[in-house]
Amino acid sequence: IFSGRDLEWRLILKYDINEYIEHQTYVLTDKIIEDYIIEKNETPDYIPKFNILNKDKTIETLMKFPKSLCRFGDGEIHIMKGIDQGFQKYDPLLARRLEEILEYKGNDIYIGINSAYFHTPLRYGERNKRFYRIRSYDYRHFFYKHCSSDITYLDAGFAGAYYRYGDEFDYESHYTKLMDLFLGKNIAIVSGEGVLEKLEFDIFHKANSKIIINGPRVNAFSKYDEILENIKDRVPKNYLICIILGMTAKVLVKDLTDIGYMAWDIGHMAKDYDAYMHKYEKNQENMDSFWAPD
Repeated sequence: IFSGRDLEWRLILKYDINEYIEHQTYVLTDKIIEDYIIEKNETPDYIPKFNILNKDKTIETLMKFPKSLCRFGDGEIHIMKGIDQGFQKYDPLLARRLEEILEYKGNDIYIGINSAYFHTPLRYGERNKRFYRIRSYDYRHFFYKHCSSDITYLDAGFAGAYYRYGDEFDYESHYTKLMDLFLGKNIAIVSGEGVLEKLEFDIFHKANSKIIINGPRVNAFSKYDEILENIKDRVPKNYLICIILGMTAKVLVKDLTDIGYMAWDIGHMAKDYDAYMHKYEKNQENMDSFWAPD
């Protein structure tokens, strides 16, 4: 039954089969109870409490008090756990850097974590509601181990909306706020080669000027030094650097901030806006295509 699953094999070696079944039932019951409490938006004292700004407050904070931003979700968690991702293979150095940044307490970088793991999933579309109900417990407990109640976190999920929410969501207002983040700014966009060229609609169109820097579409961390040097050579310090390079973006944000830049890890924001403007059908095929490597 448990072939190929190391955790289960270790548990079976530790317990006899009856103890194992009892242990698994206990763990599952714990999860069900905690998930129910989260879904009811209740926070008893025994559940750790983090201060995570909601989507709108996150955008407002970046607008009024701009500084660098790193965002953490399931992809980053998987890399830190040693699991390959579609557009980034596991790398022990990358995993270590991600963990250091997630636990960073300096005041020059905002850390964003996905607030959806800590709140009811009922506000989301059916696919996302299912995703969060199944997986949030494990991701939430990863953050419990690495995050601090002393820090105010931004919502890592602020950058994406179209394939997350349902028809009742105010998409027009949301994307207007995102576009205003770039109003009048000089920006550099660092992304996988050819990614921006695929997009018909430009969420950065309110920017004053743009520098485009290409990197690898997959496994960007393998070219990390080259990407960093290219940015340093081409981008003035007064530019906002917007990075679309998956897990590598977090490390770039930290290292660029250390030498005087402001950099934002914006994830799928540009692609998300393009999908909204096209009004793509929210079917399984389009969702799978959206999250697949570019």
